[in-house]
Amino acid sequence: EVSWLNDFLQATWIRYQHWFTSYLQNLLNGLLGQFSLQIKTVNIGSSAPRIRNLSAVAPSPSMLPKSKDLLVVTIVRGRNILGKRSLRNLRGMCDPYVKVSLDEFRNARTSTKKNSENPVWDETFRFYISEEESDKWSVSLELFDDDPGNDKLIADVVLEHDFVKTLQENRSLQKEFRMQKDGTLLDILLTVRFKLVEGK
Repeated sequence: EVSWLNDFLQATWIRYQHWFTSYLQNLLNGLLGQFSLQIKTVNIGSSAPRIRNLSAVAPSPSMLPKSKDLLVVTIVRGRNILGKRSLRNLRGMCDPYVKVSLDEFRNARTSTKKNSENPVWDETFRFYISEEESDKWSVSLELFDDDPGNDKLIADVVLEHDFVKTLQENRSLQKEFRMQKDGTLLDILLTVRFKLVEGK
């Protein structure tokens, strides 16, 4: 009997629909990335889904991604988002969010923090690292100002070979990165936590 679960979904759907949609899109893209496929939009409707039967099914080993590691990225917080540049919107602030990318197909974004110069996200994303990639991968962190129809790139930082080697040696780390724009270092700081979980 799953009526209680359906009642719970109906009661919380409006509040958590956007979060669930983003989570589902990130999860599916993580699985499909190995096939060079990407889901750009997930439309799951305005009504809560109905569960008719609930049972546990063990996945076939052939369906599981062949991965060496699972990369867990937590965007913790940002500081001095406006820096010394004029990025204020008409209300006097900006609406920042962070996009995390390993490549064109493995990417995700945080929620938007309205009118915030020192936002706190504490949002976590997971990406598969295949055996074939070894240490030949990188992480791009892009900070945007969320403007309807015209998001503006504020700053970015790309973490490449040296960072990947350090993370592989330590398996986990948290660091505050100084971001840049067009090769110029800014006063904008982004704290990110990384963890590598060894694949089976």
